[in-house]
Amino acid sequence: MIEYRYSQRSPASYTLLVDRYGHTASGPTRYSASSFLGGALGQLWREGLITGVSGRATGYWSYNTRVGAYGPGGTPESDEILSWADFAGNTLGVDPFDWPPLGYRHDAPG
Repeated sequence: MIEYRYSQRSPASYTLLVDRYGHTASGPTRYSASSFLGGALGQLWREGLITGVSGRATGYWSYNTRVGAYGPGGTPESDEILSWADFAGNTLGVDPFDWPPLGYRHDAPG
């Protein structure tokens, strides 16, 4: 869900990341835009700037088994996690196994 929101709020930057690192939606890759974003979020978590927990991967991301779930600093770790499958299906109305989701076009002008 964080990657989707980033793609919507900063499409030029997201497109740059996909162009530079690729994406598993385009085929197998050892490192991807998703890896970059996950690494950056993990670093912010380790520095105590955001809250994070490990959660069950859902939808498109289920090949990972587990993913990081993050929130603003001070968010209780016991708060419920909104999964990608729930967000994609219930909020966006798209198939959670599809990537890119509704609204993201890799060729969109920045």
